[in-house]
Amino acid sequence: MWFDNTDEEASLLRDYGNKYWSGLLHDYYGPRAAIYFKYLRESLEKGEDFNLKQWRREWIKLTNDWQSRRNIFPVVSRGDTLNTSRWLFNKYLNLSNPGTLESWSERLSVKFQ
Repeated sequence: MWFDNTDEEASLLRDYGNKYWSGLLHDYYGPRAAIYFKYLRESLEKGEDFNLKQWRREWIKLTNDWQSRRNIFPVVSRGDTLNTSRWLFNKYLNLSNPGTLESWSERLSVKFQ
């Protein structure tokens, strides 16, 4: 269920799968986060309470509009998965510095014990 049948109360079934399918991040999760941050920024700038009712109204409208669209998204991935994986591996495990796989596995086992 991706839609709500009220203007201000979101279904408890929302995000039950929280999937990042093709187009979902760009067309749904991104705009939804932007709506939240818009209301958060406004409340902080004005020194007022977060306008939960209006935020819910806009979020639910976005959800219902997204549900009724018929956008076509690509089903084939883009980019070089191996290079991206290597970049992420080096970035988060700091393997771009000299070291061996053994020292990495020792660090990893210490981290997760």
